[in-house]
Amino acid sequence: MNKNQKRKVAGGAVYVFCAFMLVSILTVAMLTAISSRRNQRTAPETSAPPAKDTASAPVTDKADDLLREKEWEITPETTPPDTDHNIVNGTEPVNQTAAVPYSYNPPVNGTVSKRFSSELAVWSSTMNDYRAHLGVDIDAPQGEAVSAFADGVISAIYSDGFMGDCICIEHSGGMKSYYMNLSGEYPEGIEPGAEVSAGQVIGAVGSGAKTEAYDPSHLHFEVTVNGEHVDPLEFVEIASADTEYEDE
Repeated sequence: MNKNQKRKVAGGAVYVFCAFMLVSILTVAMLTAISSRRNQRTAPETSAPPAKDTASAPVTDKADDLLREKEWEITPETTPPDTDHNIVNGTEPVNQTAAVPYSYNPPVNGTVSKRFSSELAVWSSTMNDYRAHLGVDIDAPQGEAVSAFADGVISAIYSDGFMGDCICIEHSGGMKSYYMNLSGEYPEGIEPGAEVSAGQVIGAVGSGAKTEAYDPSHLHFEVTVNGEHVDPLEFVEIASADTEYEDE
């Protein structure tokens, strides 16, 4: 065998080897791809985690719910929370269909210096502004006896930050009367739940009404019927002073 023949044989062997390697690589790649596809087909499907059950989760009470459930205790130093002049009735509710009292008594011996005015604002010497006046001011010296306006039951004795020591009496027919700027000293038996008669002494004129401190000594007297303020002079006659505290 000459040199040319040997070179041809060697070249053919190299060609066969390269072809073999190429076929082997392709075969391995095909087998790998097939195996990968089979694994994907046989892989188990995973399910999404179950949703959390929030229906049975405990619900905590809010702070404002607890505050609304708080009971107020009526004491001479505490003003109970309520829209009807901050009074919480401590006795049996009044029959709203009962007749309004027919006999009335001036709550103090004096003269009216400032009238009732729920719509037209009147001048306040103490606050130096115009504001509604939901009662009447009856001038009387400190210590002057204050009596019940009509028969009824004392529903509260309390202190108000603006009007001083006060008493509320509940009458029939949804009527209530309020005695403000009292001295804070009461006769024996004058307490929440006590029945009183028209003209019975329940206290005395004081000086604790901060919003009316610059006015002469007086009793601030209010009346409501079914929660609405009304002019007390519709029920009882009280002489008027020469001047009223309006624009000065």
